Amino acid sequence: MYRRVFDTHCDTLYEWNLNNFDTEFSFADASLYKRFIQVMAIWVDSATIKEPFQYTEHVISLFKEHAPHIPIMKSVKDISSKGTSVILGVEGGEAMEGSIEKLRMLFDLGVRLITLVWNWQNELCDCAMRPKTDGGGLTEFGRSAVAEMERLSMAVDVSHLSDKGFWDVIEISKKPIIASHSCSRALHNVKRNLSDDQFKAIIYNGGVVGVNFSPDFLGGNEIEDVVKHILYFAALGGENHVGLGSDFDGVDSLPNGLERAAFVYKIADLMLRMNIKEELVDKFMYGNMERYFQMVLPQK
Repeated sequence: MYRRVFDTHCDTLYEWNLNNFDTEFSFADASLYKRFIQVMAIWVDSATIKEPFQYTEHVISLFKEHAPHIPIMKSVKDISSKGTSVILGVEGGEAMEGSIEKLRMLFDLGVRLITLVWNWQNELCDCAMRPKTDGGGLTEFGRSAVAEMERLSMAVDVSHLSDKGFWDVIEISKKPIIASHSCSRALHNVKRNLSDDQFKAIIYNGGVVGVNFSPDFLGGNEIEDVVKHILYFAALGGENHVGLGSDFDGVDSLPNGLERAAFVYKIADLMLRMNIKEELVDKFMYGNMERYFQMVLPQK
């Protein structure tokens, strides 16, 4: 069994907020591995949440209440820890409520990654799936927010972003970015996936992509489909820039045999059976994301 995993997106905290603790990602599953780092997103659905900053505060408190033994990674020094750790993320820049000061408050609460937009346009930018504008990109506030996130040493996440918004981020970014849970558009042509040119821009930027496990984005429902997207990105020159972004507890279904975090090792096992070198498999499963966050997080 492969022993190290770094997963850059799950929506488990949304389920916790609904008092559902029988989830696809669990700390019991994570404990089966020597090292498991999980980015846990606080999903801000602006269609239903009217006070998104307050909601984000509440969900962070909920996490601390129910998982007081799990360390929250806030700086580079935390990466070297053993066992299970969490990086707190926010999915939806609505949590800033149009305020740079509230962005700073999110940082103070321990948030280290923000997915700029979900499936609704917000104060920062337009989205890929339900755009309100024809090719809308970053707003002026969005540009200011990205700059401030980089100054604070927060990861700028472009998953869900419109194509124009993506290229706006690439244009202004001074630090590596992340697409925390996205697949290849060349393999499955949906707007939520990344084009080859977008992925190559992420490589040039020094950033990373976490491959989403959703069959809707993979174009198939087998573990082989996850591996196919990883290897496709790697073949574009991205062997140091691709990893896992499961979307556990945030998608309608998962590939057969990959229904829980306990089974993530199967991805590595399949690649090893395909005679992919163990060193490369470790990069995809863990190392590339560790390198990324070592570059992006605060040093102390």
